[in-house]
Amino acid sequence: MGESLLPPSLASDVRFVALEKIYRQRIAALDLAFLVPRFVDAAPLAMLPFLAEEFGVVGTVAWRRASDAVSQRRVIRQGILMHKLAGTVWALEEALRQLEIEPTVLEWFTTGAPRATFSISADCFTQSVTPDLYSAVEETALRAKNARSLLTGVQLISATRGAAPMLGAVAQSAVVTTVLPKELQ
Repeated sequence: MGESLLPPSLASDVRFVALEKIYRQRIAALDLAFLVPRFVDAAPLAMLPFLAEEFGVVGTVAWRRASDAVSQRRVIRQGILMHKLAGTVWALEEALRQLEIEPTVLEWFTTGAPRATFSISADCFTQSVTPDLYSAVEETALRAKNARSLLTGVQLISATRGAAPMLGAVAQSAVVTTVLPKELQ
């Protein structure tokens, strides 16, 4: 056994010496290989919430939607990348892709908007545009953006196809909602 980590005032107390010995044995028995981020798949199920906390995905919409271990591991792996590249456009778009949408981030210098602002336009092919989805996009964007940028708008676009020869599109933003029917030829 290595040098004791107990302070001198506790090193003479047999209870604390025994407790330290028990903890050293338990720590020595742990397989710590799963702590390396690339070994997320090898982590025991009980460790997933701790890994999620470590990489900042607890409380995110993607983590709340992850219903099984496979999807939780996917969210944690994505969180590792997000942790490395936090605040970039890529990180913002990847966070939004966790909501099963295809986002496009429009930054101020491409749109002529005020400095340090951005907006989001997203295609929602697999789901309907709902107030809950809109809230989830806004919450996710505010968590993943860099500290200096201001989110000025979110536009969600959903297209559905049915038996009738019509195509509908819905755009939802903080200002206007529009439904346009496809013109028949």
